[in-house]
Amino acid sequence: MFTTLMESRAGRARNTRGAVVSVVLHGTAIAAAVALTMPGRVDAKPEPHPKPLVFLAAPIVPRASAPRSPMPPHTSTAPTVPQIALPVIHVPTVAPTVLPQVELRGPELPDLVIIGGPLRGGSVSTGPGGHGELESGGIVSEHMVDQVPRMIGSAAPPRYPVVLRESGVPGRVVVRFVVDTMGRAELGDVVIVEATHALFADAVKNALERYRFTPGAVEGRKVRTMVQLPFTFSLRP
Repeated sequence: MFTTLMESRAGRARNTRGAVVSVVLHGTAIAAAVALTMPGRVDAKPEPHPKPLVFLAAPIVPRASAPRSPMPPHTSTAPTVPQIALPVIHVPTVAPTVLPQVELRGPELPDLVIIGGPLRGGSVSTGPGGHGELESGGIVSEHMVDQVPRMIGSAAPPRYPVVLRESGVPGRVVVRFVVDTMGRAELGDVVIVEATHALFADAVKNALERYRFTPGAVEGRKVRTMVQLPFTFSLRP
């Protein structure tokens, strides 16, 4: 009478539900597998760059320095040295190729200076003869000798100092000395009476050593005689 069995219908319904459950489970498994294999989601917002740290130093405030008081001037009490006036020598920058001619005047003995009073080494006393009695080694002046000392031969003039000659500086020297009984100048008693420059005086002293004189004489006896000579240093134009 019945064409469909109850058992057959029940089995068909159970098969349909199982298929649905199987599909759902497989889909879930596939979705989980896909989710596991996919890379993580990238954040759309980029990470902000770190800001550099800026350190602000406190401004340097210059310290006010107290004004320095000026140092008092150093005063020294040096001894005062007297100034000696010397002639100014202008040395030429170009050396002359030709030496100028040197003219020395006064090779002859001029009038001798009278030395008053007793002289060192002896004295003179006036006697009836007019000449007086001269002690041994005494020095007499021109007014007390019969024979005045004269220069022997043509003596070379004193050397003109090179520096003064090149500068064109003239000069004059007056020298006083004693001529001994041998006709030589006693160099130990040379006195520079006048000199315009020390170099001129040195030149005259050196020349006296070479000079020879006739000795002074009183009544035929040779005596030491005091003489005075001028020397003039000049350049011919």
